[in-house]
Amino acid sequence: MEQVIHPLSPASQQHNSKSITFVRNVSCTIFGCTAGILGLTSYQGFIFYFLSSLLVSTLLFVYKMKCQLSEYHHSGLNFWFSDLLGGLSSYILTWTLFYSLIYVYE
Repeated sequence: MEQVIHPLSPASQQHNSKSITFVRNVSCTIFGCTAGILGLTSYQGFIFYFLSSLLVSTLLFVYKMKCQLSEYHHSGLNFWFSDLLGGLSSYILTWTLFYSLIYVYE
């Protein structure tokens, strides 16, 4: 029977998760500002959020992980869909703030 060695230690996996969460939270805030400045409302804003989250995940996957997800995470679905709703509150906060600063008194 062949033994499989997993090079991911729990400490490095936890560090990777924290780094990815930080990048996603900061980008959600930036994309929330962008959505507010663009004047997006209703479904347009939420579609923009999900597309921007997909963009950030894709950029992390291609440029930082060099398309080798198994070296950084055990689960592919966990990478793509974790924190999908975690950054939503900061996105909505900055989206509505910038929208109201620009478009409420027109």
